[in-house]
Amino acid sequence: MMMFVSASSSHEVEKTVKNAQKNDTNLTIKQEVIQYFDDYMQHYNDYLSDTNNTSALKAMVNNYHLPAINISQLGDFLLFESKQQIVTDTKSFIFALKSQGATHINYDKVQIKMLTESTALLSNTASINNKDGTSMFKVGATYVFNKTPEGWKILLRTIHPPETILNLNSEKTS
Repeated sequence: MMMFVSASSSHEVEKTVKNAQKNDTNLTIKQEVIQYFDDYMQHYNDYLSDTNNTSALKAMVNNYHLPAINISQLGDFLLFESKQQIVTDTKSFIFALKSQGATHINYDKVQIKMLTESTALLSNTASINNKDGTSMFKVGATYVFNKTPEGWKILLRTIHPPETILNLNSEKTS
């Protein structure tokens, strides 16, 4: 049986194939962002459990783009223009958590939206836990990531209440 495909349906097939390839590419890029975020949080936890672990601190600092912006839950912001500024801020944050008895950060409710192949939004909640695994409190955080020749980097991080994380996985149709 011979099948004839009109020019318009051939165009539709080509368009469908290109969309499927784009979706596969977006899925792969999204997986890269998830792996990047997993690694970033592992560095945080490694440093939280051992503040003498300078390699964890260095790896965490290298996750940031320069310049980068950090916005606190109170709305204060820091413009990171050097790695030393990130080190100072990170140490201050980690030591404050440790002084409250924190030993581990677990994140969940991760929402990711790829804006382009090199820009992503990620919003999540994080549970700050003590040594017996009990959650002391939760926070929300939203990030803007940018892919550079060196890999994904944080351009912006804002800390906010956990109930205000962005719902980035829903599809809106018009």
